[in-house]
Amino acid sequence: MDDIKTKKIQTRRMKQKEQMVVSTNKMFYIPNIIGYFRIFLLLIGIFLSHKYFILCYFISVSLDFFDGKAARYFNQVSILGGALDMITDRVGTMLLCMKGGMTDVFTLIYIFMDVLAHMMYFLSSAYQRIHHKQGHKNTNILVRIYYNSYVLFTCVLCSELFFIVKYIKKIFNNENILNNITNNNIICNIFYYFLYIITLFKGFINIFHLYMGISLLSEI
Repeated sequence: MDDIKTKKIQTRRMKQKEQMVVSTNKMFYIPNIIGYFRIFLLLIGIFLSHKYFILCYFISVSLDFFDGKAARYFNQVSILGGALDMITDRVGTMLLCMKGGMTDVFTLIYIFMDVLAHMMYFLSSAYQRIHHKQGHKNTNILVRIYYNSYVLFTCVLCSELFFIVKYIKKIFNNENILNNITNNNIICNIFYYFLYIITLFKGFINIFHLYMGISLLSEI
């Protein structure tokens, strides 16, 4: 009896989710609303002090790990959601670097390649009407490895942490306490360069994203 009740409850929930998808405009999908809120946080953060900006940025980045789960849970995966996710990630990192005055060569090249590669790759995926995180299945082995859920999570998390740490070091470099912690602590330095290596790997994958995007778009 318990199994029958459980199945009925699961069936009812599935029907409710399906009805929600049918009756809801894609603009107001729950994961898309999360995306709008992420953009709002970044916009507000621009006008705030560095301390509050990094807080807004951190919350926005944290929400990035929930919009995908919401999309799958509510069966609300959409091209719009993918666009919001991809663009907000890129714009967020750009704003972080601009706000922090990070204009070193590595940062500029990384941001340029990250934006260009993801835009090309996303456009090619959107044309095929597939999510950009699902368009890798018949592609380069490195890209397939990158889109493994654990690898992707690690790369995204580490690259975000790398630029957050870099931002903090750049803005608060006059703080003696921060200097003592970051410059004289071996563990902190090892952690920082670990984040740097993962970010380099993510940047390397962008080359494949760019090639795949250009290749697919050239066939249209």
